[in-house]
Amino acid sequence: MFDIYADAERAVDRLSDLRFPVERVAIIGHDLRVVEQVTGRLNYGGAALKGAAFGAFPGVLIGWFFGLFSLIDPLVASVVLAFYGLIFGAVVGAVPRSRVPPPSAP
Repeated sequence: MFDIYADAERAVDRLSDLRFPVERVAIIGHDLRVVEQVTGRLNYGGAALKGAAFGAFPGVLIGWFFGLFSLIDPLVASVVLAFYGLIFGAVVGAVPRSRVPPPSAP
């Protein structure tokens, strides 16, 4: 049992590092407000992919909006800014993962 959520997260990360199947682990808080079902460890590729998806969508919307008020076709502006949003989101999604210390040898 852990008093702080971050400690419970670290314990699950440690189990994952030791190749324990964390897909069946749940973190349940006292005075229950949220139950978090662990679905597995998020790697660099997964984090970058999620970040890319979250970056591309605002890029499309902003590009479309700028395209409405410029000489550039809204579709072209949307695609260009979606690409930049995708790249930016992938980097922003993967960078926090790089601060996770590598697993120590058992």
